[in-house]
Amino acid sequence: MSKEKHILIITFAYPPNPIIGARRISKISKHLFNNGWIPHIISAKNNNHNHKAPIEIPKKYVHELIWDDIWLKIDKIKNNFIKKILKKIIFPYASSRRLKKWRNVAVNKSLEIIKKHNIEIIYSTFSPKENIIIANILKKKTNIIWINEYRDLWIGNPYHKRMFINHLITKIQEKKLLKPVDAIVTVSEPLKQDLIKLHNKDTHVIYNGFDNVITNFNINNNKNDSLNILYTGTIYNNKRDPYLLFKALKIIKEDDVNFYKKINVKFYGPNIPNILGSMVKKFNVQECVKLFDTISHNKVIELQKDTDVLLLLGWNNIKEKGVVTGKLFEYIGRLKVILAITYPDGAVASILDKTKLGNVWTDSNEIATYLYKIHQNKKIKTPLNKESILFYSREYQTNKLINIFDKLNS
Repeated sequence: MSKEKHILIITFAYPPNPIIGARRISKISKHLFNNGWIPHIISAKNNNHNHKAPIEIPKKYVHELIWDDIWLKIDKIKNNFIKKILKKIIFPYASSRRLKKWRNVAVNKSLEIIKKHNIEIIYSTFSPKENIIIANILKKKTNIIWINEYRDLWIGNPYHKRMFINHLITKIQEKKLLKPVDAIVTVSEPLKQDLIKLHNKDTHVIYNGFDNVITNFNINNNKNDSLNILYTGTIYNNKRDPYLLFKALKIIKEDDVNFYKKINVKFYGPNIPNILGSMVKKFNVQECVKLFDTISHNKVIELQKDTDVLLLLGWNNIKEKGVVTGKLFEYIGRLKVILAITYPDGAVASILDKTKLGNVWTDSNEIATYLYKIHQNKKIKTPLNKESILFYSREYQTNKLINIFDKLNS
């Protein structure tokens, strides 16, 4: 019997926290555990969520650390006006100093686990930056192999704007903190190239992957005559929004009202009714577009099974080239048609081309034509390339990660 191998994982968010950033590392730890690794999770205690995500490894390995988070105290205030004012006052402090308390607690607990267990690898996941700071401290104290994972870039993140001097200071800080790292993991080839250019370190791509087992490699369409489109997630106006889809729906409504009446589009996500309500009215597509607030991930999975088209929203900007959300792989695992509105020459387009599950679109007339085509072909069982699909499974991707561990630890 082979001896157990222990890995310390530094992640601010982990189940039962249900946020999307917690899901990737939760799935990785699950597959590591199933392949002979014992993952010891260092995460922050957070009870401020309506929905809870399942913990998929033995709970004794998950250390939810209690820390003095002023943000959670503010969230308990019932008066929304006072809450809003306090958050504006506290934000500069919160963004730069509040996580220092989490850092101190996490370092102390990590050193305790390292001393108690034969930890072979420290695996930190960005963001927040405190995870990197914690791992940097542990590396200097123990000289254990350290791998840092970037789900998103720190410097170069297209959704974070910085003034020149702040950009320069942050870049220097990032390079200094990552200097002792042994390897870097990220989620797409473009991000890998950016990170090699910045850090000149051994860097690997481990895709998020899908977690479910597939037995029938055909596009899985519903049998009725409607065309059901689903989006679940966050909306960012002018960057990640359904403007082009709504414009395409308006075109269909004007050209073929009978087909328009067969289309059902549903959005689920934080504050979506308020964010998208005016845009739906602007295009006059209220009959087919329905807006809902956040639901549990289990409910999301059920809805995905009953839809025809899964909508993926991104930003048509070269800065989005390397952005690949976990949602894409979740969609791939459903074997549904994927309608992507994002940058057309990036990692998302490359993955869709390999899996043959969808396309990236940037023109509303082409989207309208594509929806016609999808509806016409609904009853056709489209065979897919089994190998290209399975490449993006969690199991395959985690095995790639384990190979990196073994190489560094040999």
